[in-house]
Amino acid sequence: MATAKISKGLFEKHGVQVEKPVMFRSWAQLVEAFLSGNVNVVHLLSPMSLWAKYGANAPVKAVMWNHLAGSALTVRPEINSIAELSGKTVAIPFWYSIHNIVLQRLLRENGLKITEKEPKSGEVRLSVMAPSDMVAALASEAISGFIVAEPFNALAEAKGVGKVLRFSGDVWKDHACCLTLMHEYDIQHRPEWVQKVVNALTEAQVSTLANRAETAQLLARAAATRRTIKKCWKRYWLQPKLSGINISKQGQFKTLSGTNSESVSNRIRSIPIWKSWSKCSNRPTLPAIMRFYNSLTR
Repeated sequence: MATAKISKGLFEKHGVQVEKPVMFRSWAQLVEAFLSGNVNVVHLLSPMSLWAKYGANAPVKAVMWNHLAGSALTVRPEINSIAELSGKTVAIPFWYSIHNIVLQRLLRENGLKITEKEPKSGEVRLSVMAPSDMVAALASEAISGFIVAEPFNALAEAKGVGKVLRFSGDVWKDHACCLTLMHEYDIQHRPEWVQKVVNALTEAQVSTLANRAETAQLLARAAATRRTIKKCWKRYWLQPKLSGINISKQGQFKTLSGTNSESVSNRIRSIPIWKSWSKCSNRPTLPAIMRFYNSLTR
């Protein structure tokens, strides 16, 4: 979204001078660049922010949520169920990611165990992989699936090398995904600058919700990419009927073995600052989150 925001001139509108966006190929590279002070603001996986704050004791602070849901489990075309992932390898973007949580819950609910070694029957090997490498890995059959945010799921379908098996938002309704992280130093010593950045990001989120087609155009650099991104937008907002999925009403995981069809909306959406983590009711406490992470297979 940084490219889209700069293209619309929202940072400049709010009096913030910015450099051109820098692309990082993996989440590990991004968090290392941020913690080393090479960048001031990052769009980061929410579980990674917990690790940075409480695992690495870094002086950082989450200032806003960026979006909810918006990811999917994409698999090889011949795979039609979670159970068929037995003995196969699935890629995740990072261990500290909501994608890892959703995937491990899905696998456990279907009687599959997680491993980092060569998988046996009844096991699924999880492998950390940069999102930009996932589609190629699926095409070469190096992996049998991946779970990540768009547009990589739509890209796999557009290239005919994969298909979406489950949307993350259909497993865990309105789950958190990424957020904006800043340095405590900037917050303490440049509060006006921080507020201007947050104002620009918030306006960008509101604009994204109101102008989805325009956002797709801003994000795409080529006609083929625009077609893929438009496909992403349509899949998340056309509210198709899905059979065999129980969708959570309270942000909890539900089994995928249900038989009722439900209308699905808001599979992905931005969440402006006034609905930030600190203001959400019934949010999990930090100890509860860390206990859940400790229960995951690593």
